[in-house]
Amino acid sequence: MEELQQHQGEWFFLHELNVDKVFSTIQRADYLILYYIKVEQEAHPGEKIYLADLAAAMGLRVTELSKGIEKLQDSGFVTWKTDREAGRTYVELSSKAVELMAEEKVPPAHLSQPACGKEPSPLFQLR
Repeated sequence: MEELQQHQGEWFFLHELNVDKVFSTIQRADYLILYYIKVEQEAHPGEKIYLADLAAAMGLRVTELSKGIEKLQDSGFVTWKTDREAGRTYVELSSKAVELMAEEKVPPAHLSQPACGKEPSPLFQLR
């Protein structure tokens, strides 16, 4: 997923996110997982977001991401389902997650690169 569109997530977290509101409800690493799911859903509407693909996009092992997904499912932010036909598991944002993220704006594409032209470093390392 080409470094999440050149680290647009970093710009979003630094400049657009209402930190006080969101992080009084959920931890930053958990929100980052939700954010990646949202970006993948928007990039591939109508397609399932498979756990292995999400882990690859985030640079994590499936076992690492599974722990976060399980926590988010227990909190009601995602549903984790099995695609029996494909033999894979996938995740979807719940209405609770959609509501939490509704007031936050995804940054416009032209803001995903800093003015200096250098590529920013990833904001979070979940490992």
